Amino acid sequence: MLRDCKFINSKILHCDMSLINFDVCSFSGTLFVKSKAIGIDWTRCDWPDIKIRQPLVFQDCVLNHSTFIGLDLKELELIACQAMDVDFRETNLTKANFTNTDLSKSLFMNTVLKEADFRGARNYEIDAGQNDVEKAMFSLPEAMSLLYSLNIVLSEGDLVGRSLE
Repeated sequence: MLRDCKFINSKILHCDMSLINFDVCSFSGTLFVKSKAIGIDWTRCDWPDIKIRQPLVFQDCVLNHSTFIGLDLKELELIACQAMDVDFRETNLTKANFTNTDLSKSLFMNTVLKEADFRGARNYEIDAGQNDVEKAMFSLPEAMSLLYSLNIVLSEGDLVGRSLE
C-alpha cells in the first residue's frame, strides 16, 4: 500500500503495480510506460479539483480489472494498452485518448467521451444513447460496434433496383 504519496510529473517505467492500493495518493502529469497496473481501484486516490492538473498517460501498459468510476479524468491517455474489464462508468473522459487500446469487456455508462479518440481501439462496447460521444473519433471496422446498441436491423448488400416480392 502507498498512502499520501504525490506523483507529480513522474515517469513510472517497467513497473508491476498490480493490486496496489494508492490510498489518498495524487497524480499529476504522471507517465506510465510498459507497466502493469492490474486490479487497481483508482477512485481511492486523491483527485483534487484543480485546473492545472496534468493528465495521466499510460503507454503500452496493462490495466485490466481496474476501476475509474465517477472520476474527472479529462485528457486521460491509454495508448496501445490492454484495458480489459475496466470500469469507466460515470467518468469524465473528455478528450481522452484510447488509440490502439484493447477495451474488451470494459464498462461505459453515463460516461462523458466528448472528443475522445478511439481510432485503432478495439473490442469496445459503447452505447451511444447512454454515453456522451459528441465529436468522439472512431475508425472502421470497429466503429460498427456502435450500431449494436441502436436496436436496428442491418443487412448486407444493396436492395436498390431489386424487387421486394
